[in-house]
Amino acid sequence: ASDPVSLEANIADAISRDDMDAAGVALVELKEMACSGNSEAAAKIGRLYLFGNGLLGRDLEKAKPFLRYGAESGTPQAAADLAIAIATNTAAEEVQEAAKWAKVARYIDGEGASDVVVQLVNLAAAGTDLTEGVQRGARWIQLYRTRGVNVEGSPCHPG
Repeated sequence: ASDPVSLEANIADAISRDDMDAAGVALVELKEMACSGNSEAAAKIGRLYLFGNGLLGRDLEKAKPFLRYGAESGTPQAAADLAIAIATNTAAEEVQEAAKWAKVARYIDGEGASDVVVQLVNLAAAGTDLTEGVQRGARWIQLYRTRGVNVEGSPCHPG
């Protein structure tokens, strides 16, 4: 059985060899894992959409449900990637949501790993007070600490 890390590596390897068939097979398997509720696979699919990879084009709207599922599950790097997806293509009201996930990224990934994300969100905010979003992130962290993870549904069929 494959795991999300191996599948992600298989996709990168196949793309580097220009073997799009093999990359596609690994991508389908990774997406099926994500759609079955594997939060690590969801975060990896979200990241592929976030940055594009030669097989998938960059698509922030497709990235967000996968990244949100990973972030809500506490998957490392997913909250940071979600903050990037929101902050790089955002309406003013979504900047607070980006601030929330940047705060969560600091908690899950550690300060050093999330510093660039926090800076990016601050740039996207363009002077907007992010207190509301940071407070929502703090509330999420408190719930995560006390109740753990309880994410239902699928990133493929949110709801």
